[in-house]
Amino acid sequence: MQLPSWTSLELIRIMFIIIVGFIVSYLVKEGKLKVNYSRKIAHFSHILSTLFINGVFLDYNIQYFVASGTISLFQILLFTEPIRSRIALLDFFFLSYDRPEDRPHTVRLAFTQLLAMNVVLIAMALIYQRAGLPLDLLAIPMFVTAFGDGLAEPVGVRFGRNKYEVMALFTDRVYTRSYEGSAMVTLSTVFSLVVFRSLFSLNQLIMLLMVMPFLMTLTEAKAPHTWDNPFLYLVAGLVIYLVSMI
Repeated sequence: MQLPSWTSLELIRIMFIIIVGFIVSYLVKEGKLKVNYSRKIAHFSHILSTLFINGVFLDYNIQYFVASGTISLFQILLFTEPIRSRIALLDFFFLSYDRPEDRPHTVRLAFTQLLAMNVVLIAMALIYQRAGLPLDLLAIPMFVTAFGDGLAEPVGVRFGRNKYEVMALFTDRVYTRSYEGSAMVTLSTVFSLVVFRSLFSLNQLIMLLMVMPFLMTLTEAKAPHTWDNPFLYLVAGLVIYLVSMI
């Protein structure tokens, strides 16, 4: 059976993201869903749909990461004020992205984070390819970011009772985190490593389980505001690379 082209797959991915965006934007507009949650649902849909398509149909094709990342950046730019103010539907979709604490820089923060995510992901893919490592390994940073970072904020907002303060990297700003939210990053890292355990030797897996959950949790806690995803990609990618080369 002939596999569909990446353009067809990307159109399906975009339609999926639009449907998810419509649902969560409607719920935000009706006051039935917080933006903290809607952003993370969109976060899940973007990362996991890209991961699913590239892993299942394209065997982690670097060119697809470049193409889908470029299209996603273009989608973010559609939310700039001069465009969305003239198109009611875009203004409606923007409801699910626009956290009060990010205003008036919501689009700039989202665009720069997404750009950095794509740069790091593509750089890691090229490094892995050059080293002869399977590109399946790229799924682990994406899984950790999707589930770990995706669950950390909503779990922290809903169930976070035990707080701690941490100073973010490259800034003197102090953020309040919750142990419950941070635990999601730890558990997601362990889960991701176990799911992809066949890619490692037993010694490599044990080593990763010893160091990576802690490093990913620390990275998520200390990453600059809205820039945790590229840092999670970078740290996970480098740790996996170093351990895999042992």
